[in-house]
Amino acid sequence: MMRYLVLALAVINALTFSVAAEEEEKTAHITFANFYPKPVKMHWVEDARSSKDKPREHEVQTVQPYELASFNSVVGHKFVYYLPLTQDEIDDQDEFANAEDGWVMKKITVTVEAGSPIIHLIHPEKVLVTCGSSEGDIHITVEPTWAPFGAARFLELVDIGYYDNNALHYVDRYYWARFGISPNAEMRNKYRTMTIVDEEIATRVPFQRGIMAFGDKAPDTRSTEVFIVMPDTTKEQMELFDEMNYRPFGYVDEKDLDDVVAEWYWKYGDIPPYGEGPVPEKIYEDDGYDTYLPNDFPELSYMQECKIESTIKTNVPDSLSGFANMEMKEASDDDDDDDDDDDDDDDDEDDEKPEEDASSAAEGEL
Repeated sequence: MMRYLVLALAVINALTFSVAAEEEEKTAHITFANFYPKPVKMHWVEDARSSKDKPREHEVQTVQPYELASFNSVVGHKFVYYLPLTQDEIDDQDEFANAEDGWVMKKITVTVEAGSPIIHLIHPEKVLVTCGSSEGDIHITVEPTWAPFGAARFLELVDIGYYDNNALHYVDRYYWARFGISPNAEMRNKYRTMTIVDEEIATRVPFQRGIMAFGDKAPDTRSTEVFIVMPDTTKEQMELFDEMNYRPFGYVDEKDLDDVVAEWYWKYGDIPPYGEGPVPEKIYEDDGYDTYLPNDFPELSYMQECKIESTIKTNVPDSLSGFANMEMKEASDDDDDDDDDDDDDDDDEDDEKPEEDASSAAEGEL
């Protein structure tokens, strides 16, 4: 009898493990990083309930420019979003929705796949940033595919003016030029603790002069401080950067390295006792920019205004479908006929949805 009981327990344990493994394989985490200069609406696609129905799209979140949106989902689920194309960019293979004022909306479908956290880049094109400085302008190319989370954070901070008038508080002519503590006390204290997680990178870009990365190498600690590899940095030092957890997200134009970056004041160097430079903790204090830096480090170089210079189709109005103010869905005769009943249908649809779907959506699981 005991032998049969042990055998039964073994079978139950095996089945339980199998079911748990199967459930784990079905779940997946996906993050969308928006590199388009307008808000983009994300929709979750509900499968058709019958052969007569069409899949339905439910808006789940609007992803702001240079920000991230993450979802716990299930393998096989689909998300869609829409980006505008001009008429001369239309490809017959693309899926479209409505046209408005000469713009046609391209539909992008993303299917959740199995595996480790998935990162999907919305419009992963290079973004150009210009930063003024006390010695002249530098031109930065941000590469979203290199380190998506880092690139998005840098552009988010540029977009809100965080880097404007930052002190170049740690410049070593054979190492790096570092900045990222805002003169705006509210901003610097808010974003200091808003760290981003490390993304999985298949091939990390090797360091060379002009490369930019966040200055935090401990796991999941990137926040605001970034550095530029100085033009006279040695090959050995760049190899050390490669061995650390620094993640390049862009680079400064070659010409600006010699004409501007090399001219930044570097003689203060590192913090004591290794140099005579400013102590970051003191810069974060309320009087950091008012008294500490100007009184103790009068020769420091400073960044000036940083701004995003170019990205595709910045003249697209916010009112276009798929962005901030209009709902986006594919046009059809059935939809036109049922416009008057949309509100009632939506209410009925919510009632008919299984409870698990409703609770998942509320928790950000789709």
